[in-house]
Parts: sequence; structure tokens; C-alpha cells
Amino acid sequence: GQGPASRIAERWKSRCAGAGGGKLAGRQAARKETMVKHEEAVRMLAAERYVLEELGGEERERFEEHFFVCPVCARDVEQLSVLCA
Repeated sequence: GQGPASRIAERWKSRCAGAGGGKLAGRQAARKETMVKHEEAVRMLAAERYVLEELGGEERERFEEHFFVCPVCARDVEQLSVLCA
């Protein structure tokens, strides 16, 4: 099946496809303000907790927004997903 990173990428693509140009820019700016910072993701073991489905609600969304643009965290999620499969 699809790994978590692939599922998240598809979900974000569908969200972005339905947004208008101006709306999308506003949403991206708002997400950037609420997104988990890399140091915070590392400190809270977000990749590990994400793969183990231990992140809930807002915390999960904030990390998804981060790892979608962070190659280090995206790689961690993908590698951990393989180990946990």
C-alpha cells in the first residue's frame, strides 16, 4: 500500500487543487505561521510518533504541514514507515 508520506502528499494536492489562486496564497501564509518548526519536530520525536499514529488532531496536522516541505522529516517518515510495515 501507500506509505504515510504518499497519502499526505495526495491529500495536500487535492486540497490545493480545489483552492483558488488568492485563497491558496493566504492559506500557505497561515500554514507557515502554525507549522511545526524542524527543531520542535525533532525534540518531540514527531516522525516516530507520526508513524506510530501517536500524534492526534492539531499536532498531527501541524507536523504534516512541516514534513511536506521538510526533506529531512519526510525522509524520516518514509524510512520509519518501511521499518514499521
